[in-house]
Amino acid sequence: MLHTTHLIEERLHQDVELPEEHSGHDEASKVAFQEQDPDSMEWEPTESNTPAECGPPKPLSEKMRQFLPGGGDGDYRAEDRGDNAVLLHKLKEGVIMDACIDKLVRDLPDVLSYDEVLSFTPSTIEVPKDFGLQLSISINHHLAQVADRKALEKYRRLLGHRKDLSKRKQVKLGFDPVDLIKKQAVTFADNVSQATCTLDNEIHTIFRLENWHGCPDGIYDVLKPGLRLATQLLTSRATAHFWQTLVFGKREPCEETSKLYGQPCFRIRETVPWSQERHETFKTFLENQIDTVHFYFHHDPLPPETAYASMGLVKDYKNGLMRKINHKCHTSRICLHSDFYTTAKKLSLLQYPEPAMVLRFNLFLAICLTHEISHFCEVSGPHHDHPLLSEPEVFFADNMWTESGIAFETKVFGGRIHPLSSRIDCSFGLACLDYPLKELYDKDDNVLYALPMDYILKLQQRATWEQDFSESGTDVFFVPRTGGRSFEINGTNLMIWEDESDADISDHVDGQDTEWKRMDDGSIAKNPNSNNRRPQRQPAAQRWSPYGHKRKGIVETGACVSDEVAEEKEKDGADVVAAVEKQEEQKEASEEEVKGVGDQDML
Repeated sequence: MLHTTHLIEERLHQDVELPEEHSGHDEASKVAFQEQDPDSMEWEPTESNTPAECGPPKPLSEKMRQFLPGGGDGDYRAEDRGDNAVLLHKLKEGVIMDACIDKLVRDLPDVLSYDEVLSFTPSTIEVPKDFGLQLSISINHHLAQVADRKALEKYRRLLGHRKDLSKRKQVKLGFDPVDLIKKQAVTFADNVSQATCTLDNEIHTIFRLENWHGCPDGIYDVLKPGLRLATQLLTSRATAHFWQTLVFGKREPCEETSKLYGQPCFRIRETVPWSQERHETFKTFLENQIDTVHFYFHHDPLPPETAYASMGLVKDYKNGLMRKINHKCHTSRICLHSDFYTTAKKLSLLQYPEPAMVLRFNLFLAICLTHEISHFCEVSGPHHDHPLLSEPEVFFADNMWTESGIAFETKVFGGRIHPLSSRIDCSFGLACLDYPLKELYDKDDNVLYALPMDYILKLQQRATWEQDFSESGTDVFFVPRTGGRSFEINGTNLMIWEDESDADISDHVDGQDTEWKRMDDGSIAKNPNSNNRRPQRQPAAQRWSPYGHKRKGIVETGACVSDEVAEEKEKDGADVVAAVEKQEEQKEASEEEVKGVGDQDML
């Protein structure tokens, strides 16, 4: 942006009578733009052979005249001098009043057309050294989400949502990592022989390399499998029921949603049946958009919201909003989050990337692209006549939410697809979320189902898309609910233990026979011999606490007094027993004496 502003100021203040300096400046600018940056950290040109009348607005008088008050006949004028257009402005009290250029500089990123040989886009991508992802949810964030949800569950019980016998048991908040592994949501089954993408179809021209800005060849090569899958999702008969309904469906006014949104709303109630004529029309429509849709990366695709991607229109002050059938639609751009670029950069450097993670990344990339293409077809497409961009998108069936991208995912996959813990590299897996979402006061829960790896692998096999879908239903690619599930929380907890005092672990140098070993570099590894024995649980030592200790003073004195009383009672009892025994002995002695006297009288 600053570089472009500098070029505009130099063009406006340069001396038009020095053509040699002008030509030298153009050559220097051209060389500067042709410098290649493999990491896409600076402005990078996209060299392509595209039609003219594109790129940054050329400073010709006829191009600038429309921005001047009075069409160029007022105080501000534009005149031609050779190949240059010099904007003559009026000086008032030594201050240059040039609102036209200020507006142009302020809106320049939104009016670039990207279609010329030296077109360029700003790149704000900075790949971290550790390839960290910005959208990834940390373990502390995940635990905080679980704690918040548990607090809400207590409130829901007060509302009576947990009184049913089937819902009294504790729900599982978040995915269980062991369950994900057992149900093949992150790993392949043992009988899988080929765990790679076999798609070899041509990539649709709408995804050609020239339409990707700030994307080196190495990054584009990593994206190719996902682009092939996105092409199938756009052009296959298996998904044609959504695209033909979106473009050719009957749009009827909806009074209920119009009152809710305060403006005219339309609804498509019935799914359009497939026909070869409509299929060819939609195919032609997409092929005509070669130079219309452009792709780039950014760390914040949809500020201030958090999003994986976004679609927007490029401002066109000259032609306005254009929607014409069988012609180019309004120029649009699709922005992907920079985490896609970071993941692709990491995969381009790895010699042996994890096959399962690569397949999940390809699928999520294809879904995000087709999600945004559905927005492009709805907003920029030629199938409706309303000229305002502020009107809501079309409603499908009985949906009370208007979102063409989510409508595509629910119609094709049976739910919204999310990466676990919002990791765009999909290292933890993918999940399908049922729509519409349940509110807090609803009795039902939002349930997420992990995508099994055999389903992900199936979508990226050539044989899958070569079959005949004429007899298949609209649910042919619905996500199976077999890969594990989670309630409300889209994430997983990978911690083995929260406290090492509860774990069977020791330092490696100690040589103890524990299940886990703490190595010299701080990492924790499992003892290879731990499977041959029972894990020995460490004795739980009572931790020091400021509570529960005996206080000195009154309590201890009372205890001593009670002990003395007990001792006195024992002493008194012993004296009584001794006195009784003595009395019995005297009685026996007296009886013996009386007996002896009786014997003497008898003699």
